[in-house]
Amino acid sequence: MSSHLPLISVIVPVKNGEPWLAEAIESVLAQEYPRLQPIVIDGNSTDGSGEIARSYPEVTYLEQSEPGLAQGWNEGVDAADGDLIAFLDCDDRWTAGKLAAQTELLRARPELAGAIGMVTFFLTPGQPPPSGMRPHLLEGEHVAQIPGALLVRREVFDRIGNFDTSYEIAIDVDWFARVKDAGLEFGVIPRVVLEKRFHSANLSHSRPDRYHREMVRAMRDSAARQRAAGAK
Repeated sequence: MSSHLPLISVIVPVKNGEPWLAEAIESVLAQEYPRLQPIVIDGNSTDGSGEIARSYPEVTYLEQSEPGLAQGWNEGVDAADGDLIAFLDCDDRWTAGKLAAQTELLRARPELAGAIGMVTFFLTPGQPPPSGMRPHLLEGEHVAQIPGALLVRREVFDRIGNFDTSYEIAIDVDWFARVKDAGLEFGVIPRVVLEKRFHSANLSHSRPDRYHREMVRAMRDSAARQRAAGAK
């Protein structure tokens, strides 16, 4: 029976994620989905992240060739064998049944490019909230167009391309905008699939000015694509 299920490649980028990486990997392996290809992409960690990743026989461990989060995601996509691709940051964790619920939605609705779900946010115990964090995010559940809540068909990357490495922070904002502008649709699972951790090293909070500039750029590029499409 499991041989008829699609292979899911799970890309976990890490750079000095020793405090959290094992928890992230274990939340992947706990999915009880029988056809998984977990891939840890190590962005030149100087802590014990590599040893942690290599301690799991189910995990394919790769050292990243060039720096940057977008590059890490792209190298993971390039190394992936699965027809479906998922992402998980090394400091976050999935909830039980995430992949089963999303694969069922994609099986039932083959026109969908992928599936996203809900996310909850939490603070790292003993750490203050990151500067610039919006407190309301810690309350309730949120629909999340972020890679950690996504399961996507591989052909989406063939159609719109990989992540843009000229972005440092708003990488996923640009990519999701390109998906939308291409007329592709993601279905929504009405349940929490991702628990996302806030801490002082989160990229979007550690460099808010850069994040704002990249957000503006991504929205301008999206508007330009929509105008170009409308002119055809």
